[in-house]
Amino acid sequence: MTRGVYIAPDRIVLSLAGFEAGPATPMDGKLFDSAWPSTALVLARGLYIDPTPSNGPPNYPAYTTASSLHVIGIPTFPFPIVFTAITVGTTAFSYAAGAFSVDGWVIYPDQVQKARRTLVDGGVTYYSQESFFWMVLKG
Repeated sequence: MTRGVYIAPDRIVLSLAGFEAGPATPMDGKLFDSAWPSTALVLARGLYIDPTPSNGPPNYPAYTTASSLHVIGIPTFPFPIVFTAITVGTTAFSYAAGAFSVDGWVIYPDQVQKARRTLVDGGVTYYSQESFFWMVLKG
């Protein structure tokens, strides 16, 4: 699996699917590069820590019985935005822009929502616990 995000003290590179993110990522493989002269402006960023309790089955401790959506509140802007999120502890990367859904993410003017993945074990339904680093960029 390729890494979709490269973060260093002086640079951030977000790559398209199938491209390794880093200083040497080819131009046609980049979604965002902070070294671009007319780069997108980072409007907001943060870390979302899943507030639900870990009470999944023994084989899946990072699951919970709470079925609520992951919700990240974001500032509103009078122009298009790009939302990016990196799942903590994995190389998974989701990208969404405008007001539509990509990879389970739904973007609204003032918040971003993501449905939890489900797991049924012993007849009980459990839901994924996930935490994310996130950024809002000017579109």
